[in-house]
Amino acid sequence: MRAREIVSAQGVRVAEARVVEGRDIARARASLLDLLGRHPRLVLKPVADGSSMGLQFVGDRSEIEPALRRLKDEAQPYLAEAFIAGTELTVGVIDHEEGLRALPCSEIRVQAGRSFGYTAKYLGQGAREITPAEVAPEVSEKAQELGLRAHRALGCFGYSRTDLIVGADGLVYLETNTLPGLTRASFIPQQLEAAHIPMRSFLARQLALARRRAQA
Repeated sequence: MRAREIVSAQGVRVAEARVVEGRDIARARASLLDLLGRHPRLVLKPVADGSSMGLQFVGDRSEIEPALRRLKDEAQPYLAEAFIAGTELTVGVIDHEEGLRALPCSEIRVQAGRSFGYTAKYLGQGAREITPAEVAPEVSEKAQELGLRAHRALGCFGYSRTDLIVGADGLVYLETNTLPGLTRASFIPQQLEAAHIPMRSFLARQLALARRRAQA
């Protein structure tokens, strides 16, 4: 939530959201009802987990109680956020030899009725990842600019990856991953390849930055 506040202060649009916790079900229920009264759909995601673990959606009042039961069982805070329909993009930012550089964007296309959860991300079920993103050049450039702004505002080090939605009214910030994965199923390697940056040189740069930081 703090990251959203910092990025929003930079003039970047964010979706309305609340932090809800299972230890206070009455308050969580009130927050979800309030949000659902203004938005047709909500997305809930654990504050501390990555890889889209625990992602769930609430589309009407009947889905609030099941969501609250899961919230109570997991005993960790969730971010309840207004769902923004549109094209989902993610853009990596790396500390390159010439300074900060935004990598080519990736686009996530989710099949109807599916979501970009853990199985879609790592098992390829229900979603396609397209790098570079098949969007207009000006959209890609604005997404890269947003990624750079978020990286700087949040004080990220080495590399990061920012997720966003191209909604009806423009770009909306979702979140920044400060240590995104580097597996074959991860976005940063795809974007490095699209930018013609060898993984070996990227890793060498990251190691050099880490050594310099440790010696400072």
